[in-house]
Amino acid sequence: MSAIKQDQIARCPPYSVKYQIYAGRDHAAPGTHWIRDLASLEDCQRAYIDAREASALGASQFGDGEIYDREKLHAARLSYNGRLWPPVPWSADLEPLAEPPRTPSAVVRVAYETQQFFEIDLPEGQDPETYCDTDEARAHFADLITSRFIDLKLERAFDEDGKETEGR
Repeated sequence: MSAIKQDQIARCPPYSVKYQIYAGRDHAAPGTHWIRDLASLEDCQRAYIDAREASALGASQFGDGEIYDREKLHAARLSYNGRLWPPVPWSADLEPLAEPPRTPSAVVRVAYETQQFFEIDLPEGQDPETYCDTDEARAHFADLITSRFIDLKLERAFDEDGKETEGR
């Protein structure tokens, strides 16, 4: 099977994302949901991730996303983690078209500046003092904030140059 590249998928915005909510352990209303009028595939990824985070459901209840273009052609798929995939059945040699959009690094700085305390499982063999100063730890803390696992509210965000950006 030849790899499908991003420039080979349907490109006829606006796009719509369809996903399913399934019955399960967490209380949720099962059904099909649509997010419509999205301008780009990255917008589709962000909208899907936002809906997933807002639902607070796991992968067993929050289904993968299916992206359709203006002509109702199946343009791409989204896995639970927000990766963009070609609109073909999964196979072991299939490569994603795009990784999930990055979370602004400013979120990490906010987590440290608030002196928010986190309880996390350390990777085996890691020293707590040195681990907290790693990029891996910063990414973990940022994920706790952006997934709304904690109640920290991001009111202002800054880019790497110190300029204020739009918060999430």
